[in-house]
Amino acid sequence: MPRERTVTPNDPDDRISAPGRSVPSPVGKDRNVIIRDLVIFQIKLLLDGLKDIVLSPMSIVAAALDILSPTKQRGKRLYAVLTLGERFDKWLNLFNVSERAAAHEEGLFGASRAGANTLLGKLEELVIGHAEDEDVKDGESTGADDDTPR
Repeated sequence: MPRERTVTPNDPDDRISAPGRSVPSPVGKDRNVIIRDLVIFQIKLLLDGLKDIVLSPMSIVAAALDILSPTKQRGKRLYAVLTLGERFDKWLNLFNVSERAAAHEEGLFGASRAGANTLLGKLEELVIGHAEDEDVKDGESTGADDDTPR
């Protein structure tokens, strides 16, 4: 007959206790993953907002310079600012892994690849201490080489 597990409500690290042993609670792990993913998302939103604050006046100045002091290439400065914004968006990768994160027990980290050229990939690499192979995540082929937008 299997051992019955009981949750001890005052356990400070939220573990399920069984006679003679204690294992991490799935509820506690889920809570930690959700909190970590919320913090990551808030950081990404903050960075996205800062990008907008910087790029808005930068684009106005670039367009004004392109109008007042044209170059051989029309809109060269403005389009350089747009390219900078696009590169930042790809690196920030604000929402791309969200659908896959909900289905993975590790949340955002499970849906991304440590070491990918994105904020999340670099954060995950920092946390786990190494980059993951481009074609493999958790021993299975992911079908994607990183977590960049499609």
